[in-house]
Amino acid sequence: MEPRVVAHLLRQSAVFDALPPAILDELVALAVTRKVAAGDAVFRQGDAPDALYVVSTGELRVVRTGPAPAADTVHALLGPGALFGELALLDGKPRSASVLAVRDSMLLRLPRGRVVALLRARPELALAVIEALVGRVRELSARVEERSGMGGRARLLRLLLRAADEAATAGEDRVDLQRHLPQAVIGATLGLGRQTVNRLLGELQAEGLVEIGRARVTVTSRAGLRGAAREHPTGD
Repeated sequence: MEPRVVAHLLRQSAVFDALPPAILDELVALAVTRKVAAGDAVFRQGDAPDALYVVSTGELRVVRTGPAPAADTVHALLGPGALFGELALLDGKPRSASVLAVRDSMLLRLPRGRVVALLRARPELALAVIEALVGRVRELSARVEERSGMGGRARLLRLLLRAADEAATAGEDRVDLQRHLPQAVIGATLGLGRQTVNRLLGELQAEGLVEIGRARVTVTSRAGLRGAAREHPTGD
């Protein structure tokens, strides 16, 4: 892949977008592409850390495995521009979760040893990665708060709003989420049973707020979802 294309792909990530060109060029020199077929793992929970990754195309999910299959938790869905693997990159400990490809995906792989050396030499890059980690901690804290203090409907509304806001262009009210969102994944993400997710999605569809397809969701009105979330901020 040409360096200018790699640079463009790296700049899709908010972590790298504001870096000086000289530092970005150093990252471009480290990056190699990796293809991951749908259903395959980039790495598994417990694996040794080998690299930092940026999603170029496709979609992946971050899954933490519990003591039984039913205890597995989907921590995040990753699309183009998403950065992952930075926690193990810094502390050198085994991977805390698995990352699985939902669709055929293309990644940029940045080898751990060389990235760590660059972090030590370039404080601007180290600060950018630290800011990304802080953002991830804030997001996880918000998810924990949602699970402990909100009913299933409120959690689902927030999930759909976040996904719609990420996918929408300015002023766009109707948004195809462009994600593979089977109800089992939604349930694992929100800590809800599949039947509960099915019921809640059916209610939102009946209210004209979403349209449900085969593992696809279209938000028909972001404004309507936002209003519904304000009317029922915590309950079912």
